[in-house]
Amino acid sequence: MGRLKKAITRVMPITTDEQIRHRESNAEISRRRVIVKAVIDAWKSQQEEDRKLRKGYATILVRTLIAQVVAINLAFFLLGFGLLKVTDGTAKTFIIATFIQISALVLVVTKDLFPSGANHVLDLIDRLNVSNPGPKKSNSRRFDDPE
Repeated sequence: MGRLKKAITRVMPITTDEQIRHRESNAEISRRRVIVKAVIDAWKSQQEEDRKLRKGYATILVRTLIAQVVAINLAFFLLGFGLLKVTDGTAKTFIIATFIQISALVLVVTKDLFPSGANHVLDLIDRLNVSNPGPKKSNSRRFDDPE
């Protein structure tokens, strides 16, 4: 506060300590707003890029799933009509393995397309505490606090 106070008193000799603290507080809030805006802009850009990438992967994987479902259904009908000759064990193994593969692929795609960690940027912004540069005060009461 010493350097800022000297600089301010040279420009405006009648400046109180309260006015200096207020200006410092405003400067800190402005600095944090710039940081938060940069974080939000970077997060927004990352989210847009992630959506493009996910859309491409989703398109490829959905087409692969459709091809697998068509192939398994075709194989099932060919087996049913006797046009494809394999042992019963091989047919059962093929159908079950394909079903498991399709289910696992759907699970992986769903988890990738809807990640749960997207709220980390909100935690970062909260930690920056833009609105109040002082110590964070909690309104919540602990159970062991006396009334």
